[in-house]
Amino acid sequence: MICEDRGIFLEIADFIKGLGLTILRGVMEARKSKIWARFTVEANRDVTRMEIFLSLVRLLEPNCDGSGAAENPNSVNMPLGLVRQPVIPATGGIQ
Repeated sequence: MICEDRGIFLEIADFIKGLGLTILRGVMEARKSKIWARFTVEANRDVTRMEIFLSLVRLLEPNCDGSGAAENPNSVNMPLGLVRQPVIPATGGIQ
């Protein structure tokens, strides 16, 4: 993920912990004049990769500053459990 400053790195880390994931490693690195954040996480079997991805996309959406949450049904405030689609879970098997 592209990270503008340390504040967003900590915000993303806090959000990841809020999803019930364990952060095993978090790194900020500069590549081509941009700052990137990389996290290695561990999840239980009930959390899928797609649920994590969709939650992070909602967090990082450029048009979603939290004020338009009522207008956008896919905002960050949407509970993780409401996203139910056939996905590949973090364990690698297909549901």
